[in-house]
Amino acid sequence: MLDTLSAQEWYKVNRFALQLKDFESPVLSLYLPSYEVGEGTKILFEKDIVKGLVGVRNGISLRLAKMRYHAGSLCFFGWSKGEKNIVKHVSISKDVPLLHVIYRKPYLKPLKNILEIGYRVVLITMDHKRAKIEVYSGSELVEEINERIYLRGRHSKGGWSQKRFQQNRDIKIKYFFNKVKKHLAGLEDDNIELILLGGNGLAKKKFHRVMDSKLAKRTKIVDDICFSTPRKEIARLVIATLDKVRKKNELKLLADLATPAKDGLVITRNEEIEKKIKAGTVETLFLAADYYAASSKENTLIRRMIGLAKRKGSTIEFITDATARRRLHKFGNLVALLRY
Repeated sequence: MLDTLSAQEWYKVNRFALQLKDFESPVLSLYLPSYEVGEGTKILFEKDIVKGLVGVRNGISLRLAKMRYHAGSLCFFGWSKGEKNIVKHVSISKDVPLLHVIYRKPYLKPLKNILEIGYRVVLITMDHKRAKIEVYSGSELVEEINERIYLRGRHSKGGWSQKRFQQNRDIKIKYFFNKVKKHLAGLEDDNIELILLGGNGLAKKKFHRVMDSKLAKRTKIVDDICFSTPRKEIARLVIATLDKVRKKNELKLLADLATPAKDGLVITRNEEIEKKIKAGTVETLFLAADYYAASSKENTLIRRMIGLAKRKGSTIEFITDATARRRLHKFGNLVALLRY
């Protein structure tokens, strides 16, 4: 999995989300991207508030006053329990959508999107005259490239003139496709998990046929995206597609554990895993997203192992899909696959 967060931050944020269980309805959830943190108090007091959450709102406001110059995004969750107002928050390096939600439970969807969707996706929207290349890290747009050529749509004369016109048109389209291919080649293609190819007309199918074979295998043609598709709809499609990719990849990774397990190459005891990581013999470290370290000692051990694994060149896979987690649980919550 290509993390949109570092492995250490992923573990911190996921652990925070798992802690939000002992709450009482209603819950105030507030997401503030970095460019809105300074306006947090204003947003809080502009929105309608439930009577029982007035103290919670004031508590969040007090915390924000101390975080006015915080560089990252902030996610707050608060509720009242008896006479006590409970406020919890986590900082995150990625931008989150600006949201103020009062609901019967913590609104965790934006956090889960970041935690569960950690792949790099390229969306190409094109026709024969223009192309827009958008690079997503998870559901976050990180780069946009535009390319355009002048191309006449039709020719009124027949005979040889029509043939020459079509030949010139084909040459221009080929030149245009090559420019788009050059832009794709400039991206770090090894980190691209999926390419979505959309747009009106036949251009997308023609382009797919001339793509580099390595990239073509990772490309999916989509018919419901064009230049006028709203940004929210594009984000929805990217998230839905990434969710399917994540589930497929996680299930495949865990299906491949059966044979090594028979050969003694799968370790499940935490202390033994740490020793193997230190020795540099761990190929992949699998961690179930629903695994909650019960004690501070255990939590420290998990954080230490994640840091060690990164330094020793091990791959870290966070298993988030429910079906995939059940397969991992047959081995354990934290599992190490050793190098052959």
